[in-house]
Amino acid sequence: MTLDRAAPPRCNIGPDEVARRRRSAIPVTAATAIVAVAMVALHVPAPARLLLWPLATAAAVTWLQVVHRFCVAFGALGMENFGRLGGESHVDPAIRAADRRRAFQLILEGALIGLVVTLAVAAIPV
Repeated sequence: MTLDRAAPPRCNIGPDEVARRRRSAIPVTAATAIVAVAMVALHVPAPARLLLWPLATAAAVTWLQVVHRFCVAFGALGMENFGRLGGESHVDPAIRAADRRRAFQLILEGALIGLVVTLAVAAIPV
């Protein structure tokens, strides 16, 4: 499979970077689940369980980066890496503008997913 770096929606990371994000997504997701279970088990009031949102959002954004093969930070900074870890390169300014929009989109999607997860946890009766 050949990656077309310019075809929308564009990928800005290769297999090594995707693997790095997957390695990050797993523990963040586990931490989110552990905190959620602890909040319910400890009978934390529903309004206080809304504090799960940032952690759930972080997990969602990290998984979205894996699925879409697109790094939010690289997108915001106008960079890409299809080689070894640490081998980032700058992108064309026209691509950079589109990448910034895509990074913002993934953050919004992750925040929405995190909110849905948080509201579901807050709705669990204790």
